[in-house]
Amino acid sequence: MRVVYLALAALGVIMAMIYIGHVITWPSLLIPNPLNEKLSVNTQGVLQLYITALELNALGNYAGAQNITRILGITAAVKASPLISQLHVHESKLTNYLAQLRSIYYETINSLSVGNYSGARSLALEGLLIDGEANGELNAILNILNSAAPGNVGQVINAAQSIRQYLLNLNETFLNVLAGNYVRTRLTLEALPSTVVVGGQVLVYGTLTMINGTPIPNATVSIYIGGVYMGGALTNIHGNYSLEFPMPQIYLSRVNVTAIYNPPPGSDYLPSEATTPINVVFNTTSLTINYTREVMWGEPISISGYVSGPPSRSVIISVDGLNITTYTRNNAFSALINTENMTPGNYSIMVYAPPVGPYSPAYAEGLVELNSVVVNVTINTSPLVIAGLPIIVSGVVSPWVGNMSLSLSLGGETILLNLSSPNFTVSMRTSPLLGMGRHQIIVSVSSNPPIMGVTYAYGVFVLNILEVAVPIIIIVALLLVMRSGVISISSEEAGTVGALQPRLGPVRIELGPNAEVKTLREEIAKSVLSGKISIKNVRDIIDALANAVYAVSTKTGVKLRSTDTLREYLRAVRDKLGDEEYAVLEELIRLGEYALYSPHVPSDDEVRRAWELAKRLMQ
Repeated sequence: MRVVYLALAALGVIMAMIYIGHVITWPSLLIPNPLNEKLSVNTQGVLQLYITALELNALGNYAGAQNITRILGITAAVKASPLISQLHVHESKLTNYLAQLRSIYYETINSLSVGNYSGARSLALEGLLIDGEANGELNAILNILNSAAPGNVGQVINAAQSIRQYLLNLNETFLNVLAGNYVRTRLTLEALPSTVVVGGQVLVYGTLTMINGTPIPNATVSIYIGGVYMGGALTNIHGNYSLEFPMPQIYLSRVNVTAIYNPPPGSDYLPSEATTPINVVFNTTSLTINYTREVMWGEPISISGYVSGPPSRSVIISVDGLNITTYTRNNAFSALINTENMTPGNYSIMVYAPPVGPYSPAYAEGLVELNSVVVNVTINTSPLVIAGLPIIVSGVVSPWVGNMSLSLSLGGETILLNLSSPNFTVSMRTSPLLGMGRHQIIVSVSSNPPIMGVTYAYGVFVLNILEVAVPIIIIVALLLVMRSGVISISSEEAGTVGALQPRLGPVRIELGPNAEVKTLREEIAKSVLSGKISIKNVRDIIDALANAVYAVSTKTGVKLRSTDTLREYLRAVRDKLGDEEYAVLEELIRLGEYALYSPHVPSDDEVRRAWELAKRLMQ
């Protein structure tokens, strides 16, 4: 009779569970599922803009080059492509170095003119160091552009040659300043005509003499206009020189023509310089643009505008790194930019009209918002599911924007639906092995412009008959066997079982190095550029650095102080590490500095490399 009572009690438990499954309403849960799509980048278009910045550097228009690199630096192209990110860093550094060199050169010449030779030597030494850095950045830029933009090799080489010649002349000047005996020189300069049209001929002439008026023959005088090297002129026996050249594409109303005499190595002459202004006549390009400021994802961005000057001229349109080139017809242009490969959000627009003859370049900027539709899927089904039996799921999609795809999943069983109407009803199979308890029906909406991909979860309770019946059968069988006397538990055995119960006592907890590593992680993160700490790869590199510094400090006894930079800590442990360990730490810190203190976003490969180096130090 006792066996019957136990079976009835088990049946009561099952019925209670079934009742609870019916009366409890499981709330739905929205699971954000943002798109993981990468922005498609027109690499060639972005590279062309960097080549334009290089050409502006060759023209000495460092402000223009800085404007282009500044705008490109905040685009997705730099963030998405490690190659373009490296190019951006090198071009930015080159522009800064060239601007510094120009300032140092003028200060050096001024110091020499007033007889401050010691000051001139200090400036020349500084100029030589920066000159070498600038050459290094130029070589890095050439290596990237020659491999990434082979179709623009000629354009790149011409700009690089102008910059290299300028750096070479500066280098010779600084070396001569550091030479021993000085003979001051005087250089005069005239330019005709005083007003010139872009592309028109310019004649410059003058005389090179010693300070006492003695002519200096067979000397080369370098001519620059607006910082652009135009060529060298050789002095005759009277010290006279002249050079004629076409006015380059410099769109400033007034520009300086500069003549520079750089004595050859070993000469006792000091360099000298002369400058005269000329007026430049050109037409300022007028650029106006019109575009749709709010666009639904999947629809094209329509851009149109007007460019003054020749009826047909090129126009480069960049939408956050996606670039197209079009041409004006009767000064008007229009273009459509596909948004299917983009992700919803805000995008910057830059329109650039390159210079043409006497017509200057022009820029225009704007902002476009790319919107999407987030649909809501509401489903109805029984809150109780019997494992192994099909369930009926019905639902409705709102708002309805046309054909769409979604999937329903429960315990590994998935159904794909291509909907042609907002309402749907489907029968879903369930696995007989689905465990009893609460499960979720996952509804995933496929991303398809203008619909943003999203995932919802709806709770159901699964009842597995096998999981309920098998334990009851086993219990009843055991009770029957025990009742028959086949199995019995003696008091002695019961005592033994009680003796096997574990004894409770205090548990010893040992703290590892996590607290100190956490402190190091927080210390390193303090100096990270604002906004980068939210990037996962940046945080991973901080973790690698913290673990490595902890391992090194444990071995050497040298701790990272709150006032130390990573480079200062590297110097502090130099004599306490072997050559191999020091090289590993140096590479890791160099990688970390580049990731933490520059606009560069570290790649997954860089994170893996950082941890490889850290683990070698932790061994």
